Amino acid sequence: MRAGDRRGERTSLERLVPQHFGMRRPIDVTLAMYHGRLPEGRVAELAAIAVSAARDGDAVALGLLGDLAGECAAFATAAIRRLGITRLEVPVVLSGGVARGAGELLASPVQERVRVVAPNAAVSVLHAPPVLGAALLVLDLVAPGDAEAGERTRSGVAQAQL
Repeated sequence: MRAGDRRGERTSLERLVPQHFGMRRPIDVTLAMYHGRLPEGRVAELAAIAVSAARDGDAVALGLLGDLAGECAAFATAAIRRLGITRLEVPVVLSGGVARGAGELLASPVQERVRVVAPNAAVSVLHAPPVLGAALLVLDLVAPGDAEAGERTRSGVAQAQL
């Protein structure tokens, strides 16, 4: 929308977003959402489009990922400071579809910002679905030490459509 009314720079998202919803213009998407013809929950679908555009070098999409990196880093550094663990080797794990899709495009700037506060922090992206951790915790309760069951669980969850 900003590019269309000259408040922002041109972006491939002007084309990709309406195209994703079978529409022609960004304003069509806005109006469809406003009038209830496009459920608000579908906005989440745009994360993958923005990540793809960022991978293709789109400056606006890269800016969106940069903003997200700033928020992730601010959240992590606040927790690190509050816990008083700035000198430790702190693991910072990014999870969710955007993190998995963006990978290093998101993880690298987060790590750069977090390391200003915690120089030994290590930022990584969780590629397994978060539900795997819950499944493994339950497995520890019902079958402690059963490595084979753990591997079956990891394999099954990794292959499942979640």
